[in-house]
Amino acid sequence: MDIAQHVVTEKGQSVDVDSWFLSATNSAGEKNYISPWHDVDPMVDDRSSIKGVIEMERGATVIKSCALSFEHNPIMQETSVDKSGLLIHKVIEEPALFNYGFVPQTWSDSRWGGDGNPLDLVDLSSGQAKTTLTVCDFKVLGVLGHIDKGMLDYKIIVLDAKEANERGILTLDDLKD
Repeated sequence: MDIAQHVVTEKGQSVDVDSWFLSATNSAGEKNYISPWHDVDPMVDDRSSIKGVIEMERGATVIKSCALSFEHNPIMQETSVDKSGLLIHKVIEEPALFNYGFVPQTWSDSRWGGDGNPLDLVDLSSGQAKTTLTVCDFKVLGVLGHIDKGMLDYKIIVLDAKEANERGILTLDDLKD
């Protein structure tokens, strides 16, 4: 599916939290919901970069992630339930310093110690913050593996492919200049 030409973002309510869905319109004008995790091809034609989906834009304080257990895998605000049974929206204290997202069609396999989620993206691009559900081409600069709550959690360090090409950036070391 050529998602770049057909993506529309929608904001709605699902399970008492804000949700963002992807939809595509076919040639007959019919709108169908699609999954940003299953239906976006992570490979770029020339294989010099990968596609990623933004969950949380730079500057955000509300934590959002791809809801793997919901149909069409919307991006949803993360929540927890406190001791009294109240629904708590997860937030971070300081605004995010980077765009945060995931690589579609990937999985950190829990059978091998992974967290059971798609591989995370940390977008260090210097341009404007990308909005939730933006699908972009990214240049991979590196990978950070760390343990989060006892599980392996990979962060793929990326830069917008266009910016990387314009600035001649190939590795993390190139960002130091």
